[in-house]
Amino acid sequence: MKPRAFCSARALGAVLVLLFAEFAGAQITITANTNWGAISSGSGPAGQPSTTDAIIVKNGATLTVDVSNGQCASLALGQDGADAGAGTLWFNAGSLVECGGDVIVGTTAPDHAGTVTMTAGGTLTISGALLLTAGQSTFTAGNGTVAFNGSAAQTIAATTYHHLTYSGTATATLAGPTDVTGDLTIASGTLASGNQAFTVAGHWSNHGTFTPGTATVTFTGTGTVNVTGSATTAFNNVTVNLGSSASVLEVLAPITLANNGLTLTQGTFKLSSASTITPFSGSETIPAGAGFHLNHASALSNWGSSGSLTLNGKLIVDHGSMNIGSSSGNQLTVSGASSEVTLNGGTLTLAGRISVTSSGAGNGLTISGGEMVVTTAGNNSASAPNFNLGATGKFTMTGGLITCERANSNAGGAELVIASGSGAKSITGGTIRIGNASTPAAQTIEINSAVPIFHFTVNSANATAQLVNTPLTVNGDLLISAGTLDANNLNLELAGNWTNNGTFVPGTGTVIMNGSSPQNMSGSTFHNLAINNASGVTLLTDETVNNTLSLLNGNVTTGSNRMIITAGGTVARTSGHIAGNLQKHFAAGSNVVQTFEVGTGSDYTPVEVTIAQVNNSGNVTAKSTSGDHASIGTSTLDATRSVNRNWALTSDGALTLTNYDVTFNFVAGDLDGGANPSNLIVGKLDAGTWTYPAVGTRTATSTQATGMTSFSDFQLAECTPPSVNFSSVGPFCVTDAAVDLTAFVSPSGGTFSGNGVTSAGIFTPSDAGTGTHTITYTFTSGGNCTNSASQ
Repeated sequence: MKPRAFCSARALGAVLVLLFAEFAGAQITITANTNWGAISSGSGPAGQPSTTDAIIVKNGATLTVDVSNGQCASLALGQDGADAGAGTLWFNAGSLVECGGDVIVGTTAPDHAGTVTMTAGGTLTISGALLLTAGQSTFTAGNGTVAFNGSAAQTIAATTYHHLTYSGTATATLAGPTDVTGDLTIASGTLASGNQAFTVAGHWSNHGTFTPGTATVTFTGTGTVNVTGSATTAFNNVTVNLGSSASVLEVLAPITLANNGLTLTQGTFKLSSASTITPFSGSETIPAGAGFHLNHASALSNWGSSGSLTLNGKLIVDHGSMNIGSSSGNQLTVSGASSEVTLNGGTLTLAGRISVTSSGAGNGLTISGGEMVVTTAGNNSASAPNFNLGATGKFTMTGGLITCERANSNAGGAELVIASGSGAKSITGGTIRIGNASTPAAQTIEINSAVPIFHFTVNSANATAQLVNTPLTVNGDLLISAGTLDANNLNLELAGNWTNNGTFVPGTGTVIMNGSSPQNMSGSTFHNLAINNASGVTLLTDETVNNTLSLLNGNVTTGSNRMIITAGGTVARTSGHIAGNLQKHFAAGSNVVQTFEVGTGSDYTPVEVTIAQVNNSGNVTAKSTSGDHASIGTSTLDATRSVNRNWALTSDGALTLTNYDVTFNFVAGDLDGGANPSNLIVGKLDAGTWTYPAVGTRTATSTQATGMTSFSDFQLAECTPPSVNFSSVGPFCVTDAAVDLTAFVSPSGGTFSGNGVTSAGIFTPSDAGTGTHTITYTFTSGGNCTNSASQ
């Protein structure tokens, strides 16, 4: 049978002798201080103890383990002896003993003390039981390791261990409250808590099964301690009470927890595994010096029953999803001197609202990535916003997303408030989004930010984002992908792009495009629009201004689109212009004047249109283009003495009028060398045909055309003198008959002058008289350009 020297701490006296008889191996009794390696009475090689040998260490004797491969069937420490001292098993660093049976430390009736000392380290492996006799045993864990590896059920004595390992094939159960000052390893089999309190200061590694019962596992220690292993650890309750606020319990392997099963006292609980837990329920507080950190893409932290979270410590979400609260009005309060919420990734979902008012050393709320979703269940407070950054609260946002899902159900409450004040706030990235796919119908979500935000998006057809109290400054892009943005008569400043695929309600406010990089716009009607960007604004669709377009700095490039100024609208220009199509309205009346603030590049080349009588109101669009008109070659204009610019005027068809005058302004640099502004004429192109209206006032940088009735393309240039030919004719005798000189000239249609000739070209020699006479033929082209030939 298998040797077993002792079955309990009372296996003594006459019974002891009978039990020893069961061994096939030796009984080794240590009566004086001895090194394990010096034993020579065992049944193993060189007399060393073997797996069949029982060892007794008498009182007053110390057996020092100085080998790394010690073996025995059982160990009894403090079993009789003349000396009153304890029987001691002492481990050197790096030493090891494997005991195939029980290790009994001390006895009673009579009392004999036993001691195990692992101060220097060493490993004690036990296949039976560790029996610590009450009042007669001393177990000093030191830096040692105790490993249980039985094939039958084992009981782990209630004491303090350094490293504790179970690698058996059955179940080992804690006999009582147990402290592990080092690492806990479940290499195989099952470790059962026995509903006993369990404290671990080092790493937890589980490759088997942990049965928690109703026990609480408390993690202590300093630095970073890990929960690892190939198996899921099922905890009941976990308490984090590490040695400092900087210490971390990082869970790298999957775990489960009881509902409301996490208590944070000091240090941070960091979940870095694909675990779904419900660590909190009801109203909870994370104290100063403690923290919760979610750090795995598949990690999910749910909330139990309805309640709020008061954060005096740290809350960090890098990956995964965390839910706070489960009912309308549940709140995350960030108000402590050390309070910090950090969102770097993942999703942080608030059933109700968040309030950040912390003013101490903590960083308040910091968002660099991920998404914070507020008010998924509702907020029924008459005074507390869904997202409230108070005047004293700190807020830093460099990326990520804040989504406000629904409105406050109490009409007196606000939704998103970012107040200025003593709390430092910096928003240099990220997006504030109003509405998502879960937003209920008819939600008006109020925005009141005294601090510039970065990107701003309205993202639900069910949502109306409404500005209240304070103008909004957006340093990034503004996107209305669906739903409505209601400016509510407040101004809105934008440094990025404006994209409207939904509805914009401007009220009486002004949208100011004031970026430092090129900006794009699409899809809106504005009350007032101001352009204040030296890098310019590009229209991706038609844009409409009902009141005032202010050109403060930079150009608006329209492409094929139009900047539309409606009836009653005006343009106030300080600098810049419309580089493209500018549409203005002409109301019915007399002498109706509109100036079109158009140009190209840095050249401001406006067009002034005066309509003598507008019979039916309508719109005209003007455009200035650099370079000669593409069809100038088909005109009588001189392309070498032109204004290198052309203009286009078009009407919408509704406009009817008597006639109009137009003044085209250009810059001196547009003129060809040698061109004389005083000689410029106006070419008007309609359906491929050039005409040349009457020229009115000329200046060094403008030319007026008058008396026109249709809108066309226009070009300014000097005229090209026509080519005039007058073939040789004569001599004639004074008695000769009259001669028709028109047969000798080209082109036809000109006039003749000289002695004896009519303007129509009939030369009568007798009228001219004898002598030599010069006859001149003069022709004027369609551009009022004249040339002549004589003989």
